[in-house]
Amino acid sequence: MGIYFLQVDAIGQVPAQNQRQEVTAATPFPALPLDLTWRISSRWAATVRGAYLKATLSGFRGWYADSHEDIQYRWNPTSPSAWATRPSAPRSPAEAAAFRARSP
Repeated sequence: MGIYFLQVDAIGQVPAQNQRQEVTAATPFPALPLDLTWRISSRWAATVRGAYLKATLSGFRGWYADSHEDIQYRWNPTSPSAWATRPSAPRSPAEAAAFRARSP
């Protein structure tokens, strides 16, 4: 779950009657993000991130979409087994001490 901060400006007008109303609001809203990474080779990776929210409130409908894509190049290549052999984070003080003793 992600939280986005959004500022909304809405303007409604009826030019024939010389009427205009403007409303501004800023609020956080939840969105369910999706984050994908594809390792193309030991040096190249493609990442995609997106989030979407659709809402209806008092007869007004709206939606918001956020996306980001990029290609990454690593100067130092990642070894194929780097992710598989990576130790997990220590869960207790005793595990942390043992982890520090094993680390170079």
